[in-house]
Amino acid sequence: MAIELKQSPRLQTQLVITPALKQAIELLQVSRLELITMVRKELEENPVLEESLGEEEAPAVPGEEKEPPTTCGSEVNWEEYWDGHYREGEASRRTKEYYTPLPNENYSRPEGLAEHLSWQLKLSPLDPERFELGNYLIGLIDEDGYLRSSEEEIAGETGAEPERVREMIQLLQGFDPPGVAARNLEECLRIQLRERKLKDPLAELILRRYLPELENGDSEKIARETGAGRPAVKRAIQFLSELDPRPGRSFNPVDPVYLVPDVFIFKMDEQSGYSVLLNEDGLPKLRISNYCQGLLSGGSLGSGDKQYFQERMRKAVWLIRAVNQRRHTLYRVAEALVKLQPDFFDRGPGFFRPLALKDIAEQVGVHESTVSRAVANKYVHTPHGLFAFKTFFNRGIEDEHGGMVASGNVRKQLRKIVEAENRREPLTDQELADALQREGVRISRRTVTKYRKVLKIPAAQERQQAYFLKDRDRAEAGEEGPRAFPELPPEEPAEPEETEIPAEEEEP
Repeated sequence: MAIELKQSPRLQTQLVITPALKQAIELLQVSRLELITMVRKELEENPVLEESLGEEEAPAVPGEEKEPPTTCGSEVNWEEYWDGHYREGEASRRTKEYYTPLPNENYSRPEGLAEHLSWQLKLSPLDPERFELGNYLIGLIDEDGYLRSSEEEIAGETGAEPERVREMIQLLQGFDPPGVAARNLEECLRIQLRERKLKDPLAELILRRYLPELENGDSEKIARETGAGRPAVKRAIQFLSELDPRPGRSFNPVDPVYLVPDVFIFKMDEQSGYSVLLNEDGLPKLRISNYCQGLLSGGSLGSGDKQYFQERMRKAVWLIRAVNQRRHTLYRVAEALVKLQPDFFDRGPGFFRPLALKDIAEQVGVHESTVSRAVANKYVHTPHGLFAFKTFFNRGIEDEHGGMVASGNVRKQLRKIVEAENRREPLTDQELADALQREGVRISRRTVTKYRKVLKIPAAQERQQAYFLKDRDRAEAGEEGPRAFPELPPEEPAEPEETEIPAEEEEP
């Protein structure tokens, strides 16, 4: 059979994402601050784009010069000005009088952990080889203050002897903050114990053998296996709890994240209902440069320059259309939320309705993926506070009347039931499901287990143990502070397991 090459036409449908469509999809799913950054960057790189100014700041027509102010110099006494401001001996005083420092002029960046350790290393009497090795070790310390690499790995990477590596690690472990350059939690806490110069054999024993029990707060097992009394174990745990398991954390503060709403929804009055307003503060209003349009329409440009400006013109038009399409889609999605979640806007967060992306997509007339991109990384300011757009989408659970209850409301009901349960007999997942069904929510035990894990609520046995330990510690300390889960009397008192002794036969 001979092999031959031939060409044949074939009709095929293929979805191709154009650069304009790709840019529109990207702009739709970014947050407001990211959009401002992207637009500012495009304004700097594309000469065809320019920011549209207000009427009072309208740009001048190319070639037209502004007239200088007619009052410049006519109402100023220059002899008095020079005599008053630049008289000898008055310059420094005038400068201090009229100079206003910038708000952040005297501020400096806070010192990091690596800088703090490097400063202490410079004060140490070391030869150049040890100093270089110390700087290398400081670079390996993470933000929590731990040295995660082993001595063998460091010796293999630097070519230094393991004994010298061990010596430099011990030197760094004596630096401030106490516990820095430790390889694990046990070593970190032992270093801090050594720095405090307080010898507590029980605390050291707990660190060596009972670190998991220490993390779980299981003082009962520690007291039973060590033979020490519970008061002594409690004092040792209290002493260890004062140590810092992350010594480098104080040098790496977490900057607060400020949420800025993308949409404002507010109620004007009973007749007008709710109004939707997009937050466009700081977002430049784009337009095509008239000057560049004139260059393209004229014949003064060469072929290479004309091709460059045509390409930039296409990108500018794509960006303007994508920004306008994003604004239009986000506005319509917010309007659909107001229409489909009326109970939330009228009554509050406890009255969410079950809502899916498909419902908003049908209301707006777009695909579900478009709605998903439109609500990603965006926030809305409502009369009840600031919420992420994703908060409004909840799966529904059927109630006893055949209606649907939002899953977020069910989780709130579940938390209330757990907070009001009997501390001596915490409810199991099946009992929690039965309690929710008595409140009109049809839910299975598996769903209750899933919601309980989402809310980070321990299982019944773990809650019972936590209640017991907290009550015992509080009783030993003679405290009666607020409890995490307040104890409420059960609706029906449980029958006693053993036969009660009559009052007259009770022993004192």
